[in-house]
Amino acid sequence: PILSGLVGSEMCIRDRGNPFATIQLGIDSAVEGDTVLVGPGTYYTSNSIYNKNIILGSRYLMTGDTSYINTTIIDGTGEGCPLMIYGNAITNACRVTGLTIQNGTTGCVYGQGGGLYVEGTDPRLDNLVIKNNHSTNFGGGICIKFDSSPSLDDIIIKNNTADELGGGIYVDYNASPVMNNIEIVNNSALHGGGIFVSQNSQVIINNTLIAQNYESLDIPDYPIDPSEGYGAIETTGAVSYTHLTLPTNREV
Repeated sequence: PILSGLVGSEMCIRDRGNPFATIQLGIDSAVEGDTVLVGPGTYYTSNSIYNKNIILGSRYLMTGDTSYINTTIIDGTGEGCPLMIYGNAITNACRVTGLTIQNGTTGCVYGQGGGLYVEGTDPRLDNLVIKNNHSTNFGGGICIKFDSSPSLDDIIIKNNTADELGGGIYVDYNASPVMNNIEIVNNSALHGGGIFVSQNSQVIINNTLIAQNYESLDIPDYPIDPSEGYGAIETTGAVSYTHLTLPTNREV
C-alpha cells in the first residue's frame, strides 16, 4: 500500500484520500511494507522511523526523476532532528530515498546526527542530499551507531558541521555501513572533517569522492584523540575502499 503525497507542505501526505498534517503522521500510520510517498515541498519537522520496515520517499521513487530529490525537502530548522531511524527490527527492507535532508540544528540524540541518525538498524538509504546540518557532538550530516549495517548509495553529503567528531559522517560502536557512489564535500569537524570511524566499527567505501573537507583546530588537545586530526577520514576503526578520491582536504 502507498500512503501518497500531494504537492505542498501544509497537507503533505494523503492516505487513500485522507490527509495527514505531517510526514510523521504518515510514518506513524504506516504498517510493515507500506510506502510513504511525499510530494514536493519543504517540511519543517522532526521525524523518526521506529521498528518498522517501510519506505519513505519522494516521487523519485515512482518516476526515477531526480529533480524530486532537490524539491522534496525535510528541513530541521527549529526542530533539531530531521530524521532518526532506530529499533532492531528494522532491516534493509526499510528504505529512505529521493529526499533532501537539511538544516538540522543540534543533533537527534545527545547532539549526534545533525541530519540523519541511525541506531541499531540496517536500512537502505539512497539518492539523498544531506546538507547544511549541524551537530553539537558527533556526525554533522549522519551518525551511524550500535551495530547498524546500513547501505548508503548515491548520496551527496555536503556543508555539514560537527562540533566534535565526523563532520560528514560519524560511525561508532560496531557499526558497519557500506557506501557506494557517495560525495562527501565541504564538511568540517574538530576531528574527521569528512568521516570519523571509531570503536571497532568497519566501513566499506566504493566509488566515492571525499573532497574539500576540513578539520578545525579550536581544541587541539581533544581527549579522544590528542594528535592532529584529518580533513578527509580519521579512524580508530577499520576502513576498506575501492576507487576512493581524496582531493584537497585540509586542516585549518
